[in-house]
This record gives sequence, C-alpha cells and structure tokens, in this order.
Amino acid sequence: MAPAIPAGTIVYFDSTLQPASGDGVLVCDDAGNLYIRQYKLRRADHWEAHAFNQAVLPLDSRRDGLTVLAVVTGQRARWSGLR
Repeated sequence: MAPAIPAGTIVYFDSTLQPASGDGVLVCDDAGNLYIRQYKLRRADHWEAHAFNQAVLPLDSRRDGLTVLAVVTGQRARWSGLR
C-alpha cells in the first residue's frame, strides 16, 4: 500500500492548533521518533495516532508516550508525485 504522502512532498504544520479527531498530526513518541499520523480521540486524555496504511498498528498516547507537536495544515507535491 502506497503512503498517503509521497516522497518529496512538502508538508505544512501549525504548532499553535489543537488537534481535532481526524486531523493529520506530527507526533513524537517517548523515544524521540517522529511520525505523521491521523489523530483519533478516544477520551479527553487518551488518543491514538493512526497510520494512513491500515496494515500498521496505531500508536497509543499513553502506551507510547506520545506528544502532538503540530497539526498538518496542507501539503504540496510535484506534479510527477501526484497520483
């Protein structure tokens, strides 16, 4: 399954926005790894970060020590990168 954001795409983020369920987000886990995932709220203090590839298991805010760094506000790709 191809990634939702092809290589070479420029992704725009806003670190001042609070994420809403369904938003694309840039998250950091407790080991310092960065991911672009889809934010899905479970409860007020508990959420998951889902990969766009459904074969990849979601990250859990509690289990994986996640922090939302920014919300995805847009992306720009080269014409050759569009599908």
